[in-house]
Amino acid sequence: MGLIRSKIKHLLRLLFMVIASIGILWLLKIIGFLNLQLFLDAFKQNKIRIASIISVLIFVVVLGIVKLFYLLKLVAINTKFSEVAGASFISQAIGQWFPGSMVVTDVFRFGLMVGIGKKSEFSNDFQENSILKSRIAVALFIDRVFGLGMMFIVGSACSIFLILAHDPNVKYPAILFLLTLLSLIIGISFLLIPFVAHAIFMNKLSTYLETKAQRLISGKKKNSRLSQFITRIFTALASILKTLDQALMNRRALINPLILSLSICLLNSLAFYLSALSISRHIPFLVILILVPFTILSMLLPLGFAGYGGQQLMAVGVFGLFEVNPETVVASSLVLTTLALAVYTFCGGISAGLWSNRLRSAVKKSDPSDSII
Repeated sequence: MGLIRSKIKHLLRLLFMVIASIGILWLLKIIGFLNLQLFLDAFKQNKIRIASIISVLIFVVVLGIVKLFYLLKLVAINTKFSEVAGASFISQAIGQWFPGSMVVTDVFRFGLMVGIGKKSEFSNDFQENSILKSRIAVALFIDRVFGLGMMFIVGSACSIFLILAHDPNVKYPAILFLLTLLSLIIGISFLLIPFVAHAIFMNKLSTYLETKAQRLISGKKKNSRLSQFITRIFTALASILKTLDQALMNRRALINPLILSLSICLLNSLAFYLSALSISRHIPFLVILILVPFTILSMLLPLGFAGYGGQQLMAVGVFGLFEVNPETVVASSLVLTTLALAVYTFCGGISAGLWSNRLRSAVKKSDPSDSII
């Protein structure tokens, strides 16, 4: 009975998101921001541009896989590149269809990577599994914060340049200045978050948590549920902090992930730029670099279904700071969303076929919703 209720809740939530997507797009149509003809003409008349966008999207995900593979090596996870690629493609394909797709993608990717790690080098021992999970969590964490941080840093730099140059595309300089400060703060914060682990109090905290966990394990109440739960939390946190600290020992080793993050940032903006060209419109590339981070953040929010609705609404809002036609923004966003959905779903399907045997055993060993504790 509980399972049936859970399925009904999921279906109702999905239905609500689909209705929300349709409602947002209908609203954009009513106020004159949605021109479906522009969207359709892009696929009918600009096939070369469409092909170039597809190429950029594939290159983006490949660079993302290279970065994750490098970070996994940095935290001493020995796995094959093909397995990382398969897990990444599949999780990306699944995540694209869910509200809050960025979070869903990371959850599935974490689960698949844990399963692969268990299969390759770790046993079923609790402490070893905790170490494995903490290493994968740290790799995914650095991957995400470096990616988002670099996007906001680049965006704020471009924004400062346009403000100082008195660019005519800037519609509301005062609001853009505030957005620039926010973008700069977010970018610096994301890039600095991992390095907090090097602070003395973090080392002391990890040692304290580890000691506390050992006492609970050997204590009289070690078999109680509460004791076991607290032990898992302390062990996981201590392992994460220690792994993060060790990963950041070699600062030079983090240069490559930062360069890859910068490349991905530029390519994501290029994809949006080419999407505008595919509908025979133009959006300044620097403007896209400034605002794409905020449109990507909409992927964290449960707005709409499969990227439709919420992302276009967010794009209209942030691009409104510049002299850019809202109709152009919405049509460009729809083209990019549709191509990303098609490309990543296709790549995920191919990956599931090629690596089905390896990943099937990973799924059996670890549910995609597997938690860090």
